[in-house]
Amino acid sequence: MKTIIQFAVAIIVLIASPLRITEAATLTNSNINTRAQGAVVTFDDLTFANATSNISNLIQLIGAIGDSGTFGGFGRQLSTGFVFTPGSGIQLSNISISPASKSFTATIIGLQGDSVNWSNYQPPATPSQGFSYSNIVLDPTSGYYQLQFNIGGNGLLKAGGIFTMDLSLPGDWSQQGTGIGQTQFESINSAFSITQDFVYDSGSNTTIFQAIDSNYDGSSGVNLQFILHGSAVAPVPEPETYAMMLAGLGLLGFVGGRKSKQATV
Repeated sequence: MKTIIQFAVAIIVLIASPLRITEAATLTNSNINTRAQGAVVTFDDLTFANATSNISNLIQLIGAIGDSGTFGGFGRQLSTGFVFTPGSGIQLSNISISPASKSFTATIIGLQGDSVNWSNYQPPATPSQGFSYSNIVLDPTSGYYQLQFNIGGNGLLKAGGIFTMDLSLPGDWSQQGTGIGQTQFESINSAFSITQDFVYDSGSNTTIFQAIDSNYDGSSGVNLQFILHGSAVAPVPEPETYAMMLAGLGLLGFVGGRKSKQATV
């Protein structure tokens, strides 16, 4: 009888108790465990003709199924082909892409969370325009082309997370200096350790730079700055030069005509 009464009381308590439902948490920077940033720069020659850059960022989100949060305020540069790509454990919504700002809402749908990648393509640049992260300039002193590179990327990672930066350049830029075809390293955030310092890979014919901050505090970005030194501008002939060239061609034609007549006689 006592056992029956105890069982009945337990049933009443269970029915009377409200069900505990775990509410989804809001994802913030504290849920980002790692961030990888990559930049692939291309150009045709040492005047940096048709220079472009393809920038990608990958963040790893950690949380429970149903956790959701909005991330944005980055990528303010004008660019084309800006794309967000979620991993299988992430669902994206409310995607907004404009020249002023880019943002998205990420919801974890996998057990361990997953990653989100966004990338953008910088269209071909000219010496007067440059493109985001870089400027192509003509040094007025030396008369040589330069590609001045600068990339940041702060925020979007919890304190203590891992931030990796990778850069790829076409050809061999492993020589440090200010001569033609050389790289002039300027600066980088002192918190980042350089693991590959403009190392040339002959197999892919590319030069690789990599830096890692294994305890990123979110206060500032990579702030990588360097200059690629290109070739001199081909001189444009002055009007007097053109006149002399035409006069010379005319003289050659005249002499050739006289020799032809003499041969006929």
